[in-house]
Amino acid sequence: MAKTDKTFISVWAGRLDTATELPTHLKLLYDSIGHSRFERDPEVCAERELVPVEELLEPFSLCEEFASELTNAAKQQSLRLASVVVAVYTHERPRTEGLRPSGCGLQYLGTFQESQE
Repeated sequence: MAKTDKTFISVWAGRLDTATELPTHLKLLYDSIGHSRFERDPEVCAERELVPVEELLEPFSLCEEFASELTNAAKQQSLRLASVVVAVYTHERPRTEGLRPSGCGLQYLGTFQESQE
């Protein structure tokens, strides 16, 4: 079977009280996805205080359409402000059971296929 050139970007966001909580929540998230599925290292943008989700998305290389969809998804989940956003890059879409790991304070916002130009 030939290797696929697809890259999927899955994004989570949350309101963590302190920076010391971040490693615990990231471990829960990464374990639920499965480290062997990662195409490359995940990206994390974290702030000391709550900021609008769209501000946390700015450092990521997402097209404007994806950023807009993620912002809308966060609003639908009543998550207008967050302190952390995580982007995970995989060759396959994450399994449904890995999207909302138990005990993790990060909410799943969506998965997009990155264009291969």
